[in-house]
Amino acid sequence: MDNELEVLCEVMFSDPKSGIETNLVGTIDKLKLIKFFKGSDEFLVFKERTHPPIPKGDVKEIVIYREDVISDKKESSSSTKYLKPNYGKIV
Repeated sequence: MDNELEVLCEVMFSDPKSGIETNLVGTIDKLKLIKFFKGSDEFLVFKERTHPPIPKGDVKEIVIYREDVISDKKESSSSTKYLKPNYGKIV
């Protein structure tokens, strides 16, 4: 994952159809995330095609994760056990 161009994050939101609180973890283009926060985009769109776009009004919280650098082990960079939450938490 290129840290300059995309962000790994977890988005907590209300499902637009059922109203149930849920969450998705995935990557979002950094520029699209900035536009979303500035109000230019009305939907939060993940790079993963399996994740639906999330309307701005349904987003409750976004937690941005970062990759932990493990020098002795060659682990997958997307391995969840090495994620550190609250690198940047946006409520």
